Amino acid sequence: MAPFDELEALVPPSGDILDYGCGSGLFSIQLALASAPRTVHGVDLSPYKVAQGRAAADRAAARVDLDVVEPGWQPPPSSYDAVVMCDVLYLMAPAEIERSVAAAARSLRPGGTLVIKEIVARPRWKHRVAGLQELLSVHIFRWTQGVSFNLLPLDAARSALPAAAFARREVPLDRGYPYSHAALVAVREAP
Repeated sequence: MAPFDELEALVPPSGDILDYGCGSGLFSIQLALASAPRTVHGVDLSPYKVAQGRAAADRAAARVDLDVVEPGWQPPPSSYDAVVMCDVLYLMAPAEIERSVAAAARSLRPGGTLVIKEIVARPRWKHRVAGLQELLSVHIFRWTQGVSFNLLPLDAARSALPAAAFARREVPLDRGYPYSHAALVAVREAP
């Protein structure tokens, strides 16, 4: 239900890639299969989803490393060429969004790319459809872990990035989808 092909095209074709909040690893696997020069590491809070992802990666023969992390985990500074956060910020409280985005930004090497995919407020009808779907996933069926429910996470992510250190652009990803997908792409300035 997410525009993975369009999102994958926003990620550099080579380097060390972190999929922060990888869930069952589907996007991590796509990143690895789409470009052999990528080294993909996915992390998530759910042992069940990570186990599913490892099994799927084995079946797909994808070179992906998936790990379970504790709440509050932060990637090491200057460790990655790209960090992807796909549909994870909406599950966080605003302070946690700020902390997580800042940690992801610090984990980038100079010239590294941060790609954050979330839902946005426009068009309004797509935002409502996405909100309903996530309400069902998080609170009714409990397919997704989360204590908060933030329907405008890209706004919080934008404000967490130091403006002077990142060139940014927003890419709409909702064409052909009933959800208001968009990505914030931020490239860390080289010194």
